[in-house]
Amino acid sequence: MLIDDGYAGVTVDGVAATAGVGRATIYRRWSTMPDLVAEALRDLGSSSIETPDTGSLEEDALVLLRWLIGAVNGPLGTVTLSLPRDFGALSAFSTGPLEAWKSAFARTWDRWTPCNGDRDTFIRGSAVADAASDPVVHQWLFSDQIVPTALADEVLKCVISPLTSPTPQLATWINRREQLHRTC
Repeated sequence: MLIDDGYAGVTVDGVAATAGVGRATIYRRWSTMPDLVAEALRDLGSSSIETPDTGSLEEDALVLLRWLIGAVNGPLGTVTLSLPRDFGALSAFSTGPLEAWKSAFARTWDRWTPCNGDRDTFIRGSAVADAASDPVVHQWLFSDQIVPTALADEVLKCVISPLTSPTPQLATWINRREQLHRTC
């Protein structure tokens, strides 16, 4: 319903009719329409990504970046941007599809990190996932155009590849930034 009718077109009666249940059943599970829509948005993207294993970090990163670009360019991104600003749509997107993407990226990054590597130059995958997703999400939010798939290649070249062998100072700074984000 969100994809077809937009947020303004979604009603409890419509959801109940589509689900083949009564209004009371809907209200027992979700007390408000924003609660229902937020859960639907989180569910739309949170289960649709798997951690790739193509045989190379670069290819795995491209698969994940292309998934994110596809998500923001597709119905999920369209629905998210159409929600009222006071709805908390970005929060729902962040805790659903974007969190799923970041988790898959962090698992991929961590899998490619050498087990006996120098821990001083190791950057945790979640920090790199933030750095890699920011250009995609920024362009999606602040541009009236679709995010070009070529941005995946650019992010790989300019953001991810330099982080595959960072200096100890860069690794320390990025990891500290990640710890601060977790505590805030």
